[in-house]
Amino acid sequence: MLWVVIIQQAEATGLVMGPFDGVYKLDEGGLDWGSISRLAQAISPPELRTRFDKRNCRRIFLSEGKERTGQSSRVTGIVCDVSTLASLLLCN
Repeated sequence: MLWVVIIQQAEATGLVMGPFDGVYKLDEGGLDWGSISRLAQAISPPELRTRFDKRNCRRIFLSEGKERTGQSSRVTGIVCDVSTLASLLLCN
């Protein structure tokens, strides 16, 4: 669920760039963690809502997200290919 919200917010605010040779780039510095937290809590089941506070959303993104995509963080954000982006949307 968190990835769906992050991707929606990133696309809505112009933080997704690309594709460049099949790779999209996310400017993670522009993500609004307060908005992401509110949206994630709104779509999550009641028993999971406390998991998506502002601080924890960012922590999940930084730890699980980079590990899950197998990508390293670059100076301006996360880089992932089209298939990885699609799998993140489908798996959440």
